[in-house]
Amino acid sequence: MPEETGIHELLTLKTIAETLNSPNELKPMLDTVMGKLLDLTGNTAGWIFLSEENMEYECAANRGLPLALQRDNKQPMQWLQSIGVEAVPFRNRTSIEPFIRAYQGNASVYFNDPDGNSLEFMCHVEVPEHLKHISENITLTEWEKLLHLK
Repeated sequence: MPEETGIHELLTLKTIAETLNSPNELKPMLDTVMGKLLDLTGNTAGWIFLSEENMEYECAANRGLPLALQRDNKQPMQWLQSIGVEAVPFRNRTSIEPFIRAYQGNASVYFNDPDGNSLEFMCHVEVPEHLKHISENITLTEWEKLLHLK
């Protein structure tokens, strides 16, 4: 059985490489890659963001996103910024990057609204069994690395 799993993984990675190297339109190509990556990892949700030099992000592909992240064409942070709500670091953090609470199964970003109130933008995160023991808050970047370590 492990040999069959290994062959499946290699075939999936081959398909992803072929897809990325083909002359396709970018967004449909990334959607195909997202589907293959979710199949390979066994995850139920994921997204690919593209970033420009000015640090504007665009969601180029996604599958199974929580409802909170689907608002305004999957641009919740841009939507919040458009109404005057800017992300701020949480407690002693210096970064505004979203962070994951694996022990609670959620991700958060903090904002101050135009009146100076602290707001939390939170969504559910599916936590694989092998990561449920993590008790500290970790950045989204760190979380994504842990998901790939399996």
